[in-house]
Amino acid sequence: MGVFGFFSWECAVCGKSIRAFMQSEESAWFNECVVKRADGVLKRGRYDGYGGVYVYNSNEVYEILEHEKEPKVYHAYCFDKWGDRPEFDHPSKEAEDQGFFSHPHNYCVSPEESTKHIRLHSLD
Repeated sequence: MGVFGFFSWECAVCGKSIRAFMQSEESAWFNECVVKRADGVLKRGRYDGYGGVYVYNSNEVYEILEHEKEPKVYHAYCFDKWGDRPEFDHPSKEAEDQGFFSHPHNYCVSPEESTKHIRLHSLD
């Protein structure tokens, strides 16, 4: 992964990028994320577009690439709804749009609209 300029990952659940903080109000939920560390500890906050997460209720900026070889990154909405399911416990892919360069209509949608394509596998 390149480390100059904007970069990001795809959410391990819905496949859409974790967005940089400079987005519209409608797409703010794409910026709220959860990083699942290799030891299982969760870091929840807002993504800065350059690899850092401003952790809620803390002064910490969690630099993902400094700590994670294979980051597992999720939109907070997606993690809260589906993140505990084993089929979503995998490293995130690099985001082609770098978490920033995408047509606004791709991200000016509700979380429900954006994730309606998700089909869950039965765990039975």
